[in-house]
Amino acid sequence: MKRSVKKILFLCALVCAGGFAAAEDYSLEGYLEQVEKYSKDLSLSRKNVEQAELVVRQAWAAVLPTIFAQVGYKRNLLDIKQPQPIGASTTAMGGIYPLALQKMDVNKDNEVTLALGLNQVIFNKKAFAGLKYGKEYQNISGIAYDETKSVILTAAKKAYFGALLLQNVLTVREDAQENDRAVWENMKKRYEAGLAQELEMLRAEVTWQSRTPEVTQARRDLKIALLQLKNLAGIDINEEIVLTTPLAEFPALPGEVDIEECLARRGDYTLLLRQKRLTEISAEVAAADHYPTVSASLNLARTGSGDKAKLMESPINSLQLGVTIGLPIFSGGAVSSQVQSEKIDIAKQDTEIAKKREDIQTEITQLELSLREAWQRIETSQKTQETAQRAYNLARLSLENGLITQLELNDSAVQLEQVQLGYYSAVYDYLSRYFDWEKALGL
Repeated sequence: MKRSVKKILFLCALVCAGGFAAAEDYSLEGYLEQVEKYSKDLSLSRKNVEQAELVVRQAWAAVLPTIFAQVGYKRNLLDIKQPQPIGASTTAMGGIYPLALQKMDVNKDNEVTLALGLNQVIFNKKAFAGLKYGKEYQNISGIAYDETKSVILTAAKKAYFGALLLQNVLTVREDAQENDRAVWENMKKRYEAGLAQELEMLRAEVTWQSRTPEVTQARRDLKIALLQLKNLAGIDINEEIVLTTPLAEFPALPGEVDIEECLARRGDYTLLLRQKRLTEISAEVAAADHYPTVSASLNLARTGSGDKAKLMESPINSLQLGVTIGLPIFSGGAVSSQVQSEKIDIAKQDTEIAKKREDIQTEITQLELSLREAWQRIETSQKTQETAQRAYNLARLSLENGLITQLELNDSAVQLEQVQLGYYSAVYDYLSRYFDWEKALGL
């Protein structure tokens, strides 16, 4: 019975027994959506973007007006008595009529103050530069998220097709074991019929049985790859999944690219440019301490006092407008040294940008060469695979007719297996490098 027929019968038995659990299908696109949604690394990167938004809000707080309200209440527990003139004496003393004094309360039981104030920055170069810094930092966080996403999705693509590669390796190993088993069964029948020697039958059995460790290892490798695949996408490790995008479908060999367009799309290169801009703004923030600051305030207040249950008797209203000017005079050279430090950082970043540009050009060139090499291996493997399959079929037929030995058939089987594995390996290498090439181009 053919192995495929056995598989069908086995699945039918599971359905009849009620033990069949439907596996979840994942195309490459569906799997990448799952990764983007549940990746913990991307979740952390999104939190960084949210924090950058808060930095901008804090920077705006230094520029926007501040409004405050104030309510004050005092209860005087002791009366304050001071002598107060109540009239003049009728008896002159040295020609002067002295005042008549009497101690009287000079405070009220209740004192209430109501105030409303507004402060507004009119000119503060450091606050304005800080706002620019916050906005640039927010831009950098967004670019960093996109770059992190690109890195993770590229790794996810490789993991997806890596699992497919191991799945095909397992299939090749199982097919080779099944072919060897069929050869052994046929050789056993020939031996029992007196048409083959016992040594040939035993060699066929050894060849078949020796396939078991290879199949076991291939099955283990596939399970480990699927486990890593699930962890990357937040899929339950006990869930059965089926990868539906075939390994044999791969894009054509790409043509030449424009390096300037690549640089414009590269997230890591753009990050360096943005970081340089951030350092330039940092220099502006540092230099802002050389400039004066101007702020204005507007305060409205109402005060009053009263005895017993009365809070305000004859309240007094006030409205004040104020302007405050701050002039920096001497900082001990701290500001100048900080500005100079930022300028040195800018020069260093210029060098890093130039180096990164060269590295990207080299990376793209190397990937293009690797892609062509992998493509040639695919073409060669495709042609060789057909030849090896035909050679193996002829070898089996020749063995059945006694024209070749078991060892010669084994050589043919090994060649077929190596060619099949070489083809799948070449396809995976091409796809892996193609994903790296896409990332290198910022696609």
